[in-house]
Amino acid sequence: MSNSEYTILVVDDNQMNVDMLSRRLQRDDYKVIEAFNGREAVQCLQDNSVDLVLLDVMMPVMDGLDVLGVMQGEDELQDIPVIMVTAKNERDCIDRCLEWGAVDYIIKPINMVKLRASIQTYLK
Repeated sequence: MSNSEYTILVVDDNQMNVDMLSRRLQRDDYKVIEAFNGREAVQCLQDNSVDLVLLDVMMPVMDGLDVLGVMQGEDELQDIPVIMVTAKNERDCIDRCLEWGAVDYIIKPINMVKLRASIQTYLK
């Protein structure tokens, strides 16, 4: 499959982070949906066919761990790979995200080479 056949949901409460990731992913030919908090993310997941989620941990309204919890509780969302993208570089937070169903964890500032490799790995 080519990248244009995949849809990635980018979730972050920082508009600049969402814009930067969205532009780079679109340059790589992915379809991108944007959400700015966890509640919007859950709505996007329920309303769209999403192949992968890039999810911030710390957000107002509903944080990334809450989104992971909702996804694990819904059969149609459980198998969507989630890569956490956050500035929080604490071992217990990383462990918790992975225990709750995230497949990977990328620290900000984002290394795009690593992020692209992770995306390609989990979309196969």
